[in-house]
Amino acid sequence: MFTIVFLSLHSEVHIKRLVSGIEKKYPIIVIENSLNYKLKNELEEKYENVKVVIPPKNIGFTAGYNLGIKESKTDFIFLNPADIVLSNQCLSDLEECVLNIDDFTILGPTYDNEKTYKNYEIWDKKKLNMNLNGQIFEKYKIKEVDFIDNDFIINKKHFENLDFFDENIFIYFDTMDFCKRVDL
Repeated sequence: MFTIVFLSLHSEVHIKRLVSGIEKKYPIIVIENSLNYKLKNELEEKYENVKVVIPPKNIGFTAGYNLGIKESKTDFIFLNPADIVLSNQCLSDLEECVLNIDDFTILGPTYDNEKTYKNYEIWDKKKLNMNLNGQIFEKYKIKEVDFIDNDFIINKKHFENLDFFDENIFIYFDTMDFCKRVDL
């Protein structure tokens, strides 16, 4: 199982839509950077699987993600911006991957139409021809990539000697920096 972390900055409509559509078995942490206590009270009263954390000020993406990771009680954390829609099928598929892949650091979904948008980049062409064994790899067409852009699951056990996100980066290029540092 994994915890889902959403970042919110004046994203009340998106957060409510996301939280209401997600199965209650998934713990959810919302980092509410717009300091909306009304949203916190509403979500925590309505959903027992939701915790809303309000920092003292807008701490940005990187510090927000770090706070969500530290607040989570699970080994796996799914980081997702508030404007990316999640289906329960996507979460179920990701859960199957997490349960069946022995070891990974970052695991990210992609989108149905990769011609419009991909959630990853591959710069090293050798990675396109990786031979990953196992049914789960074939079923989901899992491949090694250089960079995952928006939403992904991290495996906390791989970060004992590495910080999560660089809080010197407030927003933009934060996930690129994160993926590059993990690839050390």
